[in-house]
Amino acid sequence: MDLRPIFRKIHNPNAFFSQNEIEKAKENFLSLDREYVSLFLEGYLEKIEKEKEEISKRFYNDYVKYVFGFDKKGNIVKGVSLLNKVLQPSMMNNNDTNLFSVVFMNRIIFIKFLEEKGIVPKNLLKDLLEKYKSSGTSGRFYKTYLKPLFYEVFNKGKDSRISAVKTDPFYDQIPYLNGGLFREVVKDEKNYNIENEGVELVIENLLEKYRFGLESGINPDILGYIFEKTINFISGTGTNQQKMKGAYYTPNDVVEFIIEETLIPIIFNKMIEGLKNSGWSDTDLKGYDSIEDILNPENMPKNPKHIRKMIESIETIKVLDPACGSGHFLTAMLSQILRVKENLLRTIEEDVERYKLKRDIISQNLFGVDLDENAVEIARLRLWLSIIEEVEDSEHIDTLPNIDFNIFVGNSVIGWLDEKLLTHPLTNLLDDPHVQETLESLQVILWKQNRRG
Repeated sequence: MDLRPIFRKIHNPNAFFSQNEIEKAKENFLSLDREYVSLFLEGYLEKIEKEKEEISKRFYNDYVKYVFGFDKKGNIVKGVSLLNKVLQPSMMNNNDTNLFSVVFMNRIIFIKFLEEKGIVPKNLLKDLLEKYKSSGTSGRFYKTYLKPLFYEVFNKGKDSRISAVKTDPFYDQIPYLNGGLFREVVKDEKNYNIENEGVELVIENLLEKYRFGLESGINPDILGYIFEKTINFISGTGTNQQKMKGAYYTPNDVVEFIIEETLIPIIFNKMIEGLKNSGWSDTDLKGYDSIEDILNPENMPKNPKHIRKMIESIETIKVLDPACGSGHFLTAMLSQILRVKENLLRTIEEDVERYKLKRDIISQNLFGVDLDENAVEIARLRLWLSIIEEVEDSEHIDTLPNIDFNIFVGNSVIGWLDEKLLTHPLTNLLDDPHVQETLESLQVILWKQNRRG
């Protein structure tokens, strides 16, 4: 029985599907015994989780081996790794080289997702490597092909690209993305190089070994889990690194609990605020005790203006994670805000472009800080990947949001807020609406820090 038409319709209601195909799938499904279906789904979902866990372990082991040169226990592995094939400029330290390696891997993993979505030519990295090998050029592959791809193609509009790129039809199919992923991050970054062995190792033995997909294979959630596990290798080896940095993977059930206790009430209050701004009285609002009460089609306001007021109110929410790590909490927050806005927009029969919705939420509502610059780069990557998830093809892709000022490196404990408190009269400062918003956001952090001990 093929239930894909139903689930695809749910996942993307705007896409065109044969109604007969959908009705046939529904009819077949409903004819099954309910108990049998429950048992089947329970076993199937358990199987999926096991497969997901297995692929996570395999990819994690390969990632730390080929990128950092360690086995799964943290022992140094003899032989080639990306890290020991990076050629750094003079006066650069090991932390800079680690960061360069992480940024490089983020970029080529991102490209693998673009390949899967059809935004760039299929097998782009593999084909570029083969083109290099057959060209007989004396320069290294990274400098000859990947640097132009990063800095002159993905990071520049077609009219701004250098002549050598403009005249090469290979690059003509690749869109300008912006967003910051392909800008210089590491000091003196453009003077770095990588020996061919290192690049070939991670492309041929790691990336080409796995399938990267937003719906199957290695997906952003798996990557986030893997990146948080690799904190020892990213930030410097040693068994106490993770403990010293307070870097721990926040389990899904904890993230869900935090959201239920913090964000959900705020979204609900903002929806009520929007209705009050539309002229609703406390009497009109009786019976609305939760988000689900408002989203219930029977209770939903009939006037589109009232729904728009709710959307406008939700757009003022600011979510801050001051120890964001690889962005697990932020991506979960994104999903919750998206769900509510999408429901409201569909109610007034407005076209819903999930790509633009996510782009706006990430730009306007989500903020993160972390001490570890490697983690910050990974958090940005996960948010960009969540946007790419909604792109159908290169014809419908817009530039990625620049989130350098949303997700950045810093110390949340002794940063901006404390400095302001020390240099301004306290009574005046607390009247500042921006400070009030920040203090409200910090309620989330206090709970998280208590959980971490």
